[in-house]
Amino acid sequence: MATQRIVSRYDSNKVLFECELPEGLDSGWAMRHALEKAVEARASLTYADLTGADLTGASLTYANLTGASLTYADLTGANLTGASLTYAYVTGASL
Repeated sequence: MATQRIVSRYDSNKVLFECELPEGLDSGWAMRHALEKAVEARASLTYADLTGADLTGASLTYANLTGASLTYADLTGANLTGASLTYAYVTGASL
């Protein structure tokens, strides 16, 4: 079974969260799935590398994305209620 990792933007060898992907999940939705699972698990996503991720419509309520790299990520329609984006890099991101 395939897995998706969320790694640190400073050290790609540092895994912040990892989960198995459901069979048949389109590869374009893998990061969104992993991020939603990480938020559900209340994993710390501080300094996560989410560069270029397609997070369209993701449920990120109360996600801690402090210092995360969201450069060129697509967050169109994402629920960011209560999410912390302090010091997050959002250059070119679609909000």
